[in-house]
Amino acid sequence: MHVVLLIALALLLVVGPSLWVKSVMTRYSVPKNRYPRTGGEVARELLDALALRQVRTEITDAGDHYDPTEKVVRLSRANFEGRSLTAVTVAAHEDLPRARKLLAAAALTHVAAALQSLLNIARWWTILRRG
Repeated sequence: MHVVLLIALALLLVVGPSLWVKSVMTRYSVPKNRYPRTGGEVARELLDALALRQVRTEITDAGDHYDPTEKVVRLSRANFEGRSLTAVTVAAHEDLPRARKLLAAAALTHVAAALQSLLNIARWWTILRRG
């Protein structure tokens, strides 16, 4: 029974954040015309403001991402042409390759801390079961 609870908790920790992010992004993708600029326009303005004129922006079907080898910010059609909070936020997020590295490092730090907490729980569980 305890093993099932641990597995359920681990699944919740792994899958939960992803489901939450998708839910929030879906919620803020409406209305479609909330902002005066599209995601593509915001991306271009941010790149220009950071003197990254060599980085291009384009529409893709492969998901929103920054391609460092080709120096291009690729956004889905909905985020490139959209004027919703989701479109503008995704565009701003994909524009900053350096910021993405920092965010990835911060995320890995949180994952490591969460895994450490799970290890501590497992250790305490083992100690309490012996006693």
